[in-house]
Amino acid sequence: MEWLIIFTALISFLYLILISLFFAGWKRIYAFVPKGNESLGSLLVTVVVACRNEETHVRNLIACMAQQSNQNFELIMVNDHS
Repeated sequence: MEWLIIFTALISFLYLILISLFFAGWKRIYAFVPKGNESLGSLLVTVVVACRNEETHVRNLIACMAQQSNQNFELIMVNDHS
């Protein structure tokens, strides 16, 4: 019975070490920052829209996309076998 207590204590200690290593690794992860002199407004945004039987709404979608504050985007409309 004594060996079971020792085994449990050893496993608990090893688990504590593992969690400590994970925590130390997570603290070293840095936030992503884009390289270069690019600002967020100059990044190209791609919008992909699957259109299936949406012929009545496509014109409204294009008009709304043209009114966006970020004009650096591309709109890809995919015909979904309609």
